[in-house]
Amino acid sequence: MYGKILALSLVLLMGTFLVVEPASAQNRERRVSFTLLVERPDEEIEDRERRVRVHQEMAREAASRIETRLDAVGVKDHRVRVNGQNEIEVTVYGGRHDAAAIKSAVIPRGQLEIRPVYLDQSIWYDVEEQLPGSVEIRQAPGSVSTDEIYLFSRDGRALREFVGRVAIAGVEMRVFPHGDGWRTVQLGDPMATERDLTRSDLGRTPSAIPYVTVEFEAEVAQELRATMAEEGLRQLAVVLDRELIAVQGFSARQFSETLTLDCPAFLRSHEARRHWALQVGGRLAAPIPITLVEAQEP
Repeated sequence: MYGKILALSLVLLMGTFLVVEPASAQNRERRVSFTLLVERPDEEIEDRERRVRVHQEMAREAASRIETRLDAVGVKDHRVRVNGQNEIEVTVYGGRHDAAAIKSAVIPRGQLEIRPVYLDQSIWYDVEEQLPGSVEIRQAPGSVSTDEIYLFSRDGRALREFVGRVAIAGVEMRVFPHGDGWRTVQLGDPMATERDLTRSDLGRTPSAIPYVTVEFEAEVAQELRATMAEEGLRQLAVVLDRELIAVQGFSARQFSETLTLDCPAFLRSHEARRHWALQVGGRLAAPIPITLVEAQEP
């Protein structure tokens, strides 16, 4: 009954950005509708009636946040209804709304981590002789320091396999699209999370490229800026629901409380960029700190 927990990739799913349309009879016939199940509360709650009430409260709160997410990405014609103890029925009207895009925007938790990127990767010289032929050491563009390096490969699978074999204690390494291939990215500890946000918004550049802006609490923004400046760091990593979705430059002098999350450069098509912004903007508009599972069709 519970189906499979949805794990929709921000990188691989290519959908259509939601555009509001009048709810005509034809659009209603082509609506997107699905049912979500709310995870059960902690079994340590021994009193059954209290456990049922907690379960219902969780469902109502999740439904409210789903509505906030849909509003945030421009979907006004929708219905979110709690049915019974733990079912949430979501219906979005309009033939141009893609089901996969909507689900990827409203179901995941929306756990955000803003983390520094470390370029001091002289560790790779210690394993240089073990590098497969498709993997090479590269120096960061514009760098004058020979220790600001990373591994690069046009074969993402080969790079991931190598990084997995030479896992280094205390170092969190990820693989991310870069140019015409893939590169390693070393992440530092989280400096900010979704709990530190005061708001998030979707926007577009004059050339219609979508982006997401997030605003942090003033104290958190000050600490983030100070840490980046003190350590001489110039790049930030954006991790959403445990997936590295963006690596971008950072200037401590220009940063205040607002950070603009740009679409990754490897997303070339307009549709891919709109889908990326939809997923990111929806999740960050209202984090949902519980697991939602899509119910299987009977």
